Amino acid sequence: MKPTAEQQQFLSKNLSKNLMYRETYTEFYDHILSALETKPDTMSFQDAVDSIIADDFGGYAGMRGIESRYQKTIMQEMQQKYVAYVTGYLKPPLIGLTASLALLFYWVTQQAWFSAGTFFLIVIGMRMVPSLLKGTRYLWLGYMFKTTKGSVKDGAFKWLDFAPIMVCLIVFTIPVLYTNSWSDWFKSANAIGLTIFLLLCAIHTITYFRVYKDEFKTIITR
Repeated sequence: MKPTAEQQQFLSKNLSKNLMYRETYTEFYDHILSALETKPDTMSFQDAVDSIIADDFGGYAGMRGIESRYQKTIMQEMQQKYVAYVTGYLKPPLIGLTASLALLFYWVTQQAWFSAGTFFLIVIGMRMVPSLLKGTRYLWLGYMFKTTKGSVKDGAFKWLDFAPIMVCLIVFTIPVLYTNSWSDWFKSANAIGLTIFLLLCAIHTITYFRVYKDEFKTIITR
């Protein structure tokens, strides 16, 4: 059986409706198209597709189960990659970059113009980089694939977004519990402590960019 253009479009829409991720959608779509070539022309297209999905994947529920397991595996791999990149900044040769950034941030904290507002703007600026990368990536997907259907790796990027936000909430909230205001705590804060926090934000942003760069390379080579 050789599907017509209309049948291929129907299959594409049906799979897109039942699957969450671009990668698994592509794999299932290609598999089903190949398997259809073994089906007799006397069989209806719908029956042929349903039999392939049932026999090879255990139905649509089975396909979603495969997606879920694949997503968990990718999530673990992405987290391990992130941790490996971060720890790399504590070892040669990247330890030199870490030390340089630390000195730069410490110098900034010693300047007369450095204030709570400046500190806040620096942190927000570094946090905006992942958002800009994400927006750029969706535009790129729309251009290359004519769709912005989510990637199986999006879950890992959500985790990378969530973790630093929680750290920021802790840093910006707890001091208020012990002082009259956050600005009062900032005035009494140790420059080394502020430097360490800015350094962690910078390392997270750089690592986020590196992980995103890896994803761009994966997309381009597909």
